[in-house]
Amino acid sequence: MLTDLHTHSTNSLCAHRSSTVQAMVEAASSAGLQGLGITDHLHPDTDPAIFRDNREQLSKLEAVDVKVWIGTEADVTTLAGDITGNPEIYRSLDYVMAGIHHYHLPWIEKPDVSKSPVDVMYFAHQNLLNTVRNPWVDAIGHPWVGVFGYLHGFQFRYEYIQMEWIEELGSAAKAYETALELPVWALIGKEEIPAEEYLNTIVRPLIRSGCLLFAGTDSHHPEGIGQNISTTRRLLLDNGAEERQIWTPDYAIEKRRGGERVV
Repeated sequence: MLTDLHTHSTNSLCAHRSSTVQAMVEAASSAGLQGLGITDHLHPDTDPAIFRDNREQLSKLEAVDVKVWIGTEADVTTLAGDITGNPEIYRSLDYVMAGIHHYHLPWIEKPDVSKSPVDVMYFAHQNLLNTVRNPWVDAIGHPWVGVFGYLHGFQFRYEYIQMEWIEELGSAAKAYETALELPVWALIGKEEIPAEEYLNTIVRPLIRSGCLLFAGTDSHHPEGIGQNISTTRRLLLDNGAEERQIWTPDYAIEKRRGGERVV
């Protein structure tokens, strides 16, 4: 199933005003997608009515040939992996994606950048591991890549990420059945050339771990929906990923129906 599971509608303040649910569904269909996840931001001051509005907009569409899930991108607020929102909001959604490493936001607990790059990345690693274990989190948005830009005081190098961290992450994600996003914009460069360092340092070890993975564009404009999704899927399969590793929100919905994520 070809899906883009990280997108934003006009109910995210950072999205383009053209990103209505209808425009997003039409863009997904035009891109050849079979599934679309709408994951508007859940900040501390977000009115949860935006998620009802997305469902209402979706219900008014006719002849929809794309499966649409209404989720959210909740902020990870603490090192311990706490997220914005509450169980009432989470239960109303098809899936909860935790937006990890948003250290530029003032309400997020962040690493001390006066420390060494490895220390900063270790903080990010612990933050990520703790979020994977949060029982309300179904998926993790843009693991690792969110912290790269935060390290503006020095030039980021992949050697700052320890291989055992990625192995530990993959093992934990598999054990807790928490899906990890592979952002297409980090994985696929210009002219659809894979970013080899990202692929080798993060993607291939995660594939080998057997954890659940999914692709997302983080699109804030309809034109970006589905971009390089098929290329990413092919790249995953070519590098050893199995079909069962490619996650969709139906997995989270079925788990909730089975009562497995009750806290």
